[in-house]
Amino acid sequence: MPPFLPCPEWNYKNHPQYSTVMPARVLEVMGTISVSTEASANSATDTRSIHQRLFSELTPAGYEYLAGHYRGEDFPCLKHCAVGIPGDPRVGVAPHKVSYRMYRLSSSIKSTIVALDRQSPITTTLDLYRLVVFICQTFVDFLTVHPYLDGNGHAARTILCSILLHYGFQPVWTIDPRPSDSVYNQLIASYRGGNTEPLERYVMQWIT
Repeated sequence: MPPFLPCPEWNYKNHPQYSTVMPARVLEVMGTISVSTEASANSATDTRSIHQRLFSELTPAGYEYLAGHYRGEDFPCLKHCAVGIPGDPRVGVAPHKVSYRMYRLSSSIKSTIVALDRQSPITTTLDLYRLVVFICQTFVDFLTVHPYLDGNGHAARTILCSILLHYGFQPVWTIDPRPSDSVYNQLIASYRGGNTEPLERYVMQWIT
């Protein structure tokens, strides 16, 4: 692709095939992360292959690399791609920091799963609470980094689903469709603001 072409605004929901492609891809992804504890752990640790599978058919023509690659990677429309959410400057780290932040988060997910696996099965309320704390912190940390140009919510919910399935629990939310704004955004914003209990309580009540 010639470097002088302007970068398009990408909103996967505006793709004419979204309503048919996404449900099929979600079924594939859920099948992948459910096949074994190893598969679920791998999907939680690195979402790039999942993101590519979900969105490869929903990117603008000629910009297929937007699926499965982080902001800051050496692609014309990702290398210097800054993002943000109105009203919350904490969301969307600078593109040159994404790779390191995701490496650190992925390492934390992997090491925590290894530690929890040594203690499994999860049988006590304290064990379950520790799992919920881990899930919620990982979920919000990922959304705060906002590593992809779009589809970050799908990837974050994939991590949540993968960890829950890894330990034999059913997912709290679906990968797609997106949960209700009235509950979903409020819980995330509250957690990011330091009030972690509402999101933790919500997840806990769904898996007990």
